[in-house]
Amino acid sequence: MCIRDRYRTMEWDIDFRGYVERTERERNKPVIICGDLNCAHKDMDICKSLSQKQQAGLTPEERTGFGKLLESGYVDTFRQLYPRAVKYSFWNTKTKAKVTNEGWRIDYFLISSKAFSTVLDSEILCHYDGSDHCPIKLSVDIKNMPVYARQEQKEEQKNIKCESQVEDKIKGDAKTNKEANKKLEAISNKELQLLIEDLISCDKKRISPLYNPCLLYTSPSPRD
Repeated sequence: MCIRDRYRTMEWDIDFRGYVERTERERNKPVIICGDLNCAHKDMDICKSLSQKQQAGLTPEERTGFGKLLESGYVDTFRQLYPRAVKYSFWNTKTKAKVTNEGWRIDYFLISSKAFSTVLDSEILCHYDGSDHCPIKLSVDIKNMPVYARQEQKEEQKNIKCESQVEDKIKGDAKTNKEANKKLEAISNKELQLLIEDLISCDKKRISPLYNPCLLYTSPSPRD
């Protein structure tokens, strides 16, 4: 592998992938990547007569790096819409390759996977001449392009949800405590009445003031 190929696969691809991911995260918007990415990703993206040559844009390492870019959350719009189409966007002008259509598909529109539903069409306008590359065209429904919620909004929504859950729990606990107090009061009053009846029927036997069962059921003070 030459120095140029090592730089691309071991540095540039990694840095570029990190850049677009960071841009999408910080801008909170989908990303569209457009241009000459100088890689024929699949065998069908290059003319068969050229596919056996180990040259820049066709090495396994470059194809793997391109695949990792797609795996990180981006869609090759043309290939997704036209999985079997064989069209090229680049031809070597020195060999007049366009005459025999011996070309490469190395120009792309990649879009964030979350926004692919807005893609209306992705075209390769190979009938245009004047350069070794031909124009490519992407049509999207811009009005329905998603905008991601900012991190601050997510945190705020999370805090509101937590506060609501805490408030509901407090209300639930208060209701439970109120019902429990009512039950306890009803039980206490009933037991107190039974104790009083027992005292009345105990043949006037004195009960030591040091141990008076009635004192166990005094109502709580307002401070409690």
